[in-house]
Amino acid sequence: ENSTIGASHPVAASTLVQIGKHRYEMREYAAAAWEIRRAVGILRNALGGNHPQVGKTTLLLASIYERHGGSIVSPAAAGAVSSSTTSRGGGESVATSAAADGNGRDDAELELYVDALEPLKATLGEVHQEVGFLYVKIGYLYGKKGDLNLSLLAYKAALKAYGEPSSDASSV
Repeated sequence: ENSTIGASHPVAASTLVQIGKHRYEMREYAAAAWEIRRAVGILRNALGGNHPQVGKTTLLLASIYERHGGSIVSPAAAGAVSSSTTSRGGGESVATSAAADGNGRDDAELELYVDALEPLKATLGEVHQEVGFLYVKIGYLYGKKGDLNLSLLAYKAALKAYGEPSSDASSV
């Protein structure tokens, strides 16, 4: 009896991640990003958006954009618009949009970091240094875009994730 796993199975996503890693090592950054983006989609559909593996794979994709985003044509730069919303605790939500505004690389990177935030918090908890590091990256990118209010909120959330009590951070 012939049986296949199927292209939408997490094992297929794992294979795409490995292909993406090899393409990265071969300095084929756009191809690496493409393979890993496909893996994120499969994992999100198969496991749900808050699964730890979705967060880890999204962070891997974001790191490619962080290091080599200038050589990658992002969906935002190609004219596609996507958006995501993440809760910052206390009921406040912050939305990001990958609409091209002259800096598609930063938009794509920011969107990926925001997308990775909830799975990472679900895995590691609200108070963890990796969650704090992610908030710092988000804050930096918001600041680069000129959105200082969201940048400040992200930096305060980083302090909260590091376990630092602050009256300002509790409202983030």
